Amino acid sequence: MATHTVKRHGAQPRAWGKVLPLAAALMLCLIPATGQTSWPGGPIESPGQQAIGWRTEIVDSDEAAGGSTSLALDTSGYAHISYQSSRFLRYAHQDALGWHVETVDHGGSWCGTYTSLALDAGGFPHVSYACSETLRYAYLDVTGWHTETVDTEKETGRYNSIALDASGYPHISYYASTDTSLRYACQDATGWHIETVDNEGGRVGWYTSLALDASGYPHISYYWETESKLLYAYQDAAGWHIETVDSQGLTGQHTSLALDGSGYPHISYFDNLMGGDQGNLQYAYKDAAGWHIEFVCGRGRFTSLALDASENPHISFFSYLEDDLKYAFRDAAGWHIETVTSAGEVGTATSLVLDDGGYPHISYYDETNADLEYAYCTDLQRVFLPLVVKALPPQ
Repeated sequence: MATHTVKRHGAQPRAWGKVLPLAAALMLCLIPATGQTSWPGGPIESPGQQAIGWRTEIVDSDEAAGGSTSLALDTSGYAHISYQSSRFLRYAHQDALGWHVETVDHGGSWCGTYTSLALDAGGFPHVSYACSETLRYAYLDVTGWHTETVDTEKETGRYNSIALDASGYPHISYYASTDTSLRYACQDATGWHIETVDNEGGRVGWYTSLALDASGYPHISYYWETESKLLYAYQDAAGWHIETVDSQGLTGQHTSLALDGSGYPHISYFDNLMGGDQGNLQYAYKDAAGWHIEFVCGRGRFTSLALDASENPHISFFSYLEDDLKYAFRDAAGWHIETVTSAGEVGTATSLVLDDGGYPHISYYDETNADLEYAYCTDLQRVFLPLVVKALPPQ
């Protein structure tokens, strides 16, 4: 299969944030970014460039590459991305030599829309995606790529999300336009099994996000478009259960779901309020007391959520007010917002993953240049800046 290598664009080596000498790191942290409005711990705004500590790379610049990105990191910390390029499904992966890009499926119309990626225990990619108005599934093994149609019914596969169970079998949530329902497909040794999770009350099942709990049961966040509500479905031994998470205004688009160590759901999403350009990035989580909802910031679409080792939420999103890629995280002090990059209209179709050190990695689409891009944070300013400030003499 044809493969081409894309050179890095101004990137540092992958381990740069860990091996940089302390003195050099301290000096770097003292260099302010253009337009920086505050030190870490509050918003960082860097018009026209990425914020201090962030590095960005062009992964693929061919044929409007970068729609519907989905990111995963392997055990060595290298990035793997599924995405749409023009009308094809493509896959990019990184190794010590740089980026490698290949076309996985071009056998139908609009292949690669709504892609979702997961890596198995061997580091091989598995991708769910829409192609020719059906739900399809592709996976790579030592013999090459394999593709198959999961749901052959037309007008299925939009808003899909994939997760692998402990045996490496894929589970996929998705929207079926034929009966305007949320569907769930899972594979086992006997083949694929498909069921309807929710088909009550019009178009339900947009913007799905799927996670499996420790017992292998699926949990899905999704948008009820007809009623403009954020919903959450989960399965246990008794069957499927559906809950309304947020029903205030036009809320629940661009959902992203993660489960914490206790199996409780955490969801980032877009609250469109009264439509138009009025809307907020929201965060919902559940505990023994029930659901809790927090405002994160205004005008944040294309959300992607990950939890760190302390179960603090981290969210990548596109600020459509400023046309920037942004990143939010919460700690004991509250929510902090950073601009990752603001060079043109950049940051749609975001996908966020945290590495073993808790550093964020984001794949996204650069609308201005029609490129697939990748950002990662060395986080030097958070690590070293307090030491610098402490060492500075009082003014």
